[in-house]
Amino acid sequence: MISVLCILAGHESSLFTPDGHITPDFLPLLHPGEVQTLETLVDLAARYARIKQAAARFKGSYQAIKSVGDANGTGASSSRPLEYLSTVGAAITKILKEYETLVVDTEARVLRRDDELVGGQSFVPLSSIRAVFSVWDAPLTALDSLVIKIYTGPEDSIIRDAPSSSSSNSTNVPRWPPGRLMDLLMDRAQTGVQRISSIMKELAGAVQKLWRTQLTAFLIHGTLSSMDPLAIHPHRNDKPAPTALLADSSSSAGSVQLISSLIVNEEAFPSCVSAATRDSILYVGKAVAVVRAQGQAQKQIPRSITMDHAKMLGSVLPQDRFDFDRVIAEIRRVISEFLWTHVLVEKDVEEAVESLADYFLLRNGEFALALIREVERLKLIRLKARTSSRLGGIREQDMSLALLRASLGTNAQHDPSLSKLRFIIPNSPLPNILPNVSSNRTGLSPSLPQFSDQLIGTPLVLTYALEWPLDLFLVPSDLQIYSHLFAYFSSIRQAQHRAWECWTGLSGAQRSRMKWTATARAGGVTDAQQRLLRGGWGVLRQMIWFLDTLWGYLMSDVVGTQYEWFKDQLKPTKAPLEPRITPSMGLKGRLPGDEDDTKGEPGKKSQPGSRVSSGQYQPKPHLDFSTLRNLHATYLNKVLTGSLLTNATCAGLVREVLELCAHFVAQVERWGGDILPALLSEGSLENANIGKVVEERQAIINDINYNLDHILRDFYDALSASMSLRGGTTPGAGRGGADASVLLNGSTILLAGLNGRIGGSKDINRDAGRGVEHVLLRLDFNSALSKPLARNGGGDDAPFLPEGLR
Repeated sequence: MISVLCILAGHESSLFTPDGHITPDFLPLLHPGEVQTLETLVDLAARYARIKQAAARFKGSYQAIKSVGDANGTGASSSRPLEYLSTVGAAITKILKEYETLVVDTEARVLRRDDELVGGQSFVPLSSIRAVFSVWDAPLTALDSLVIKIYTGPEDSIIRDAPSSSSSNSTNVPRWPPGRLMDLLMDRAQTGVQRISSIMKELAGAVQKLWRTQLTAFLIHGTLSSMDPLAIHPHRNDKPAPTALLADSSSSAGSVQLISSLIVNEEAFPSCVSAATRDSILYVGKAVAVVRAQGQAQKQIPRSITMDHAKMLGSVLPQDRFDFDRVIAEIRRVISEFLWTHVLVEKDVEEAVESLADYFLLRNGEFALALIREVERLKLIRLKARTSSRLGGIREQDMSLALLRASLGTNAQHDPSLSKLRFIIPNSPLPNILPNVSSNRTGLSPSLPQFSDQLIGTPLVLTYALEWPLDLFLVPSDLQIYSHLFAYFSSIRQAQHRAWECWTGLSGAQRSRMKWTATARAGGVTDAQQRLLRGGWGVLRQMIWFLDTLWGYLMSDVVGTQYEWFKDQLKPTKAPLEPRITPSMGLKGRLPGDEDDTKGEPGKKSQPGSRVSSGQYQPKPHLDFSTLRNLHATYLNKVLTGSLLTNATCAGLVREVLELCAHFVAQVERWGGDILPALLSEGSLENANIGKVVEERQAIINDINYNLDHILRDFYDALSASMSLRGGTTPGAGRGGADASVLLNGSTILLAGLNGRIGGSKDINRDAGRGVEHVLLRLDFNSALSKPLARNGGGDDAPFLPEGLR
């Protein structure tokens, strides 16, 4: 019996061999039932020995690496991966204390000759010992399986080291990320055996408490561990984050930039923590770290708030999903309110939004026009440069210099926000600065319509440097949308500017011709020249009319309206109280018999019993970062939708108009700045080839007029079809439906950085419908596009301008 108890306690005995079998000399003396019972007890003892050895190894490996690391000065960073396993080993050792206590108690009962164990106070049945330790059969089996899994490591673990007695002091233990280790323990706790479930929950709780210390350090102090941190740097997953994010004041700018680039480390979080909670943890941790890195005492988080947050975190664990999510959400709300009132104030938000609207949405028209003129001058200089010269291409430095030159003499000259703007040319440093003209109008590109290559002939992206604390409500996806809008608006403004410059040049050429011919007619002596001149003027006038109409709609009905709406949402005004409707009141909040005040009839007053008071006001809800992001996301979405960029067909047709306008202006410039040939350029009247140049130019003008007319009609059809599409029906246009769905998907991807926080989808759709109505009214103010007779006209003999546009 002493040998059996020694084996159960984890010691060696002469009754059993080192591999756990009964010594052959004792087998003839034992009953087969006793042999089976002894083998069961030996197997139980072997599992206990393996588990205890593994627990000691987990703790010993952590202490050994930490000791070596302390000697080398890298103890914290090198021992961090095994800290969680050391916690598991300590928890297992604590659980095994109960088993060891049972062994000691059983030995004491045998020595006392307890009646329940000692039969006739002379012998101890092995079956009684087996019955006493049977309660540990399932728990030790579960712990043994857990130890084997830990030794095996995760599925992608490189280290594969099985336990052995000779390697008890080895530090070669598989690396378990905290998230996977907690998932393993919590998954094994989901069992119907109450004893196993409680043991696994105890192990999982121990690991979660250690993980909670790192979470508290990140949320309260803004610090991260060097190994398995909660947040990492993008594209640097193989490199650990810095031990502490707090930096001295001398390097606060670099520290802020470093903190702002952090992303969630998925392996450090258990799967029970939702994605929204992970984002909230990252948001709060980055905010606290940056606030502390700034080193301004008046903007530091009060100690009372940090103490409350630490107390709240100490009361929950990640396995308590709803309570954990509630605590993190409350911490985020409190931190957001503090940042809004002490760090990022309303004035900063208004200045940032105003700067983005002025430079990306071209609300600053003076600077936008100066920039386009500077870009045109730069393109002309590069065209005149030698082809082999290194100055033959446009570089990013040239565009940055163009920004500065364009600001001279404008209200943007002394604007500090201008220094945050930068042009990026992602592709070739030698762009094609000639217009890219394509006469193929069989279909639109299946990809998202791009306008970034319209300004200089190659993709050009305008970026904005996000600095603290603007990155609290602005994200990189917002800047991508702003860059896309800038490319769209600047392309239209450039085409409009070039068309008006062409108009000015043609007017000068016309006056010069009238001066030299001494006639009131600007044309030549033939009717062909008259038709050519009239046709060129008509095409240019129609282009300018369309561009002016579209630009006026974008600036007034889209950008101006939505910008003012967003500014109004930021103002701390009071909103009227909503009427309280009681059972005795009508559907409109009035008592039966009350008159409708909306009719505006004089002398009509509400009844004295009415409970609705138009003079009651309530303050607008507190504006926090969540509401601010929702408002900004709605603002961007409204601008995108109103500018017709979410309609693939309309956006593609606008691009075709811009390319056709560039083609026409380039042709006029190639002809010397005039539609008609120069005087005496075709020789004398006796020349048989007289009028050939006029015929060639007439064919080009007819082709441009034909394409422009069809583009405008298709544009009107696409807008009309979009109205029916909003009503729930699919238009029958061949390419409109497919391209619209493609760009709607593309705009959805473009808005993914908004994290699904865009609210008021019904209001956005209603505003988009009103915007389409506005642009339809602007384009069809004289019914030229909607009249059936005008739609059926065409051909070479058709007038260049409809009635009313001449």
